[in-house]
Amino acid sequence: MKSFKKATLLALSLGMFNIYGQQAPKNIVKFNLLPLIGGTATVEYERAIAGKFSLNGSVAFMPKQSLPFKSLFSSVTDDSSIINATQLSAFSTTIEGRYYVNKKKVLEGVYVAPFFKYTRYTAHTEVEYNGATSTKELL
Repeated sequence: MKSFKKATLLALSLGMFNIYGQQAPKNIVKFNLLPLIGGTATVEYERAIAGKFSLNGSVAFMPKQSLPFKSLFSSVTDDSSIINATQLSAFSTTIEGRYYVNKKKVLEGVYVAPFFKYTRYTAHTEVEYNGATSTKELL
């Protein structure tokens, strides 16, 4: 977990420096800060291709962590030990082609974008059956 925090801090510090020359940038690397509240790190890369078109790719990762909003789930089950033992993790990647509809330069303003997204969520928990405890991957 320490290495994850160090990598996130390094990524954020590198993302703060956007130095442009006289020309508009053709490449942008973005670090999305809002998902960090939920423990997810997100990095995006966007490259201008031609005119108002660009390609964007992003990767998001959430390391194993406890189940959020446990109190909501505890109210629907009699055995809260399963809820307390549950660990979640996620990985996601997205590819999109962007068309900027405004009169500004490419990589700025409003855009329309078809996209393809792959996401994998995993939940791990301990389940007791026949007196034995076993760790199972649920999803």
